[in-house]
Amino acid sequence: MTTVKSRWLVIALVLSLGINLAIGGFFFSRTFWHNYKSHSHASFSFDRRAALNQLDNENRNKIKQLWRDQRPAMRDDFRSYRRVKQQVANLMGEDPLDLVAIENAQKELVKRKSRIEQSVYATLFLTAKALPADQRKRFFEEGFNPLNKTQDKAKRKE
Repeated sequence: MTTVKSRWLVIALVLSLGINLAIGGFFFSRTFWHNYKSHSHASFSFDRRAALNQLDNENRNKIKQLWRDQRPAMRDDFRSYRRVKQQVANLMGEDPLDLVAIENAQKELVKRKSRIEQSVYATLFLTAKALPADQRKRFFEEGFNPLNKTQDKAKRKE
């Protein structure tokens, strides 16, 4: 009886250890690779918060206000994108699959994503026009390259 009990305890311990390692690995990779403290929902490929850190206070406030003015339209685009994305997920889970409806929803999803990117890049263009050349260079280098910070620091040390 005790060997059966100890075998189950060992199995439970191994499972618990595996689950804890998986969860720990998830949080480590998210922190290390995705820099969760400075994520931005404003774009798929631009880290606005990291870029704002490169500006002086006056220009930072001006750019924050510019983005704040654009926020309502962007918010609507993101909401519609999430709604269509959920629709695609629902259609994929139905039985039987309605391939035509899935294809149409997927096309709509791509169209919504394209619309978001267009509005983000229009805002980035307004940002570029509003910044002086030296600050604009640092702003966009940092914003478009948020995941390579460690590589850039290593290159500077060489």
